[in-house]
Amino acid sequence: MTKCIILSIGILITLYQAYRGFALQWYYGSDKEGPKARRVMLLCLADGFTYFVCAASGFLALIRFCELAHHSLDAVYLVLLIFLFLYGIAGITGKLPEILGKVKLS
Repeated sequence: MTKCIILSIGILITLYQAYRGFALQWYYGSDKEGPKARRVMLLCLADGFTYFVCAASGFLALIRFCELAHHSLDAVYLVLLIFLFLYGIAGITGKLPEILGKVKLS
């Protein structure tokens, strides 16, 4: 019963974050000029998908965090738990796409 409720909450949060990414690009996108259909296809759907994936993976990271939190707490588990918790919170709050946008890979 509780797993069904947790999964439902995760799905709702993920769908909301996907809509949020789409709507942010729709209303505040930098390219207001040009055909609207093109902007929707190139920018809005891409941001919606990015927010969807980030929220879903963040939710799964929090589930994994809860599963691993009951094991022995040695140094490796503590680092993994901290990473999963921070990744999960960043994912479900919609901050993960912003963080990914600031990472520079050389």
